[in-house]
Amino acid sequence: MVRDGSSWKMYYHTLSPERLFLVGLALSEDGFQWQKVGQILGPGEPGTFDERGIGTRHVLKIDGQYLMFYEGVNQSGYHSIGLAISSDGIDWEKQPGSEAGGSIFSHAPKGSGRWDAQAIGTPCVVPMADGSFRIYYIGTNEGGYDELSSQHQIGLAVSDGSNFRKWYRWGE
Repeated sequence: MVRDGSSWKMYYHTLSPERLFLVGLALSEDGFQWQKVGQILGPGEPGTFDERGIGTRHVLKIDGQYLMFYEGVNQSGYHSIGLAISSDGIDWEKQPGSEAGGSIFSHAPKGSGRWDAQAIGTPCVVPMADGSFRIYYIGTNEGGYDELSSQHQIGLAVSDGSNFRKWYRWGE
């Protein structure tokens, strides 16, 4: 949720009839009664990191613009983080990234055995006093989706100074 003057914007994800994840928006003046605006951001083009849709997202308002860091899913089920920017919090433009499929922060290389080689998602971006950013995320290994073989951990990446389009895993 983002407070915008005297009103609120709540961003949520939903599932389309084609089983693709979408981002929707609801608006409120008091935080109790909400009016749905509907879908504001959808899946990417074939071959992109978010072609199967957009899940968990974190929206910030920085220097008068809205930044949406979102979890995208590709056709193979791998999750990465993308970025969309808006001047009003309603109309969004996806930003091309330099990582896998156009993401700004990608899962570790497929087959690497790393703890976050299957998915990174659920982004939480924190602006720091020095103008840089931190992104906390959930990572998943390639062990599968059952409880015994799949492992989830919390990861941290830091931005390249004030550039919130370029990220480095903390400690690497």
